[in-house]
Amino acid sequence: VDLKNLVTTLEGLLERARDKFDHIIIETSGLADPGPLAAIFWLDEELESSLFLNGIVTVVDLKNLERHLDDPHKSEGSVNESFKQLAYADQILLNKCDLISDDAEFKRIISRVCQVNPLAELHKTTYSKIALNTILNIRGYEVDCGLKVKMISDQQKELLQAESWNASGENAVNHSHDDHVRSVVIKSEALLDLSKFRIWLAELLWENDKNSDDGCEIFRVKGILNIENDDQVYVVQAVYETFEIEPSREQWSSPDFSNQPRENRIIFIGRNIDEHKLCIRHCLVNKP
Repeated sequence: VDLKNLVTTLEGLLERARDKFDHIIIETSGLADPGPLAAIFWLDEELESSLFLNGIVTVVDLKNLERHLDDPHKSEGSVNESFKQLAYADQILLNKCDLISDDAEFKRIISRVCQVNPLAELHKTTYSKIALNTILNIRGYEVDCGLKVKMISDQQKELLQAESWNASGENAVNHSHDDHVRSVVIKSEALLDLSKFRIWLAELLWENDKNSDDGCEIFRVKGILNIENDDQVYVVQAVYETFEIEPSREQWSSPDFSNQPRENRIIFIGRNIDEHKLCIRHCLVNKP
């Protein structure tokens, strides 16, 4: 599918019937990589399109998920599409959960899902039944939503407390030990130089190369930033090769943040992540 033509077609449709649509749901095939599609809608919003990316929903066949994740027919070095669909998701519907009666099996599968994407909201479903307002009002990319910023912060704190530290220039926590696709959380209490960080992140994402020696690919980035000379809580988000760093409405002195340390906390979800590549030390402000 030509993604640009798809966006142009949908924008034309909205121009002709602007008051007829509240939401547009695009269903990709079961084997599709949602990253490029999500990124182009997010970029189109920056170009002041009438369309904006609300969120990514992945429906999981819970009974057969592990079989897909462990598919032996994938060529060496390639990424199983099931991992990508989990990694990009904002909401994950755990469908066919009624077919799993063994509690230990259920916990094992959920653990693998959370190792790949600890940020997504999980919903247990049967026949994919779920309240529409749950998946149509995700607001996954709205930086000015204070509740969303607080939720990102709380999720990160839970992840950071869940495991011990690994040394990697800046502290890093690895949240998957068996699969090529995993999440890593980094933190630093030092002030961040915004210009240097933008350049560093752009290089990290744009160097995503499936044919590189280490095969490192970053699928999602989400975090809060402690910027020099600014009391605003900044939010960084990335999908595929598109990223955004914007100040939120929250301040470090506000009630939700005043009782926690000012620090950078960033979650990376990707394939073959090398923690040393995620070192942000050179983006930090050097104090005399």
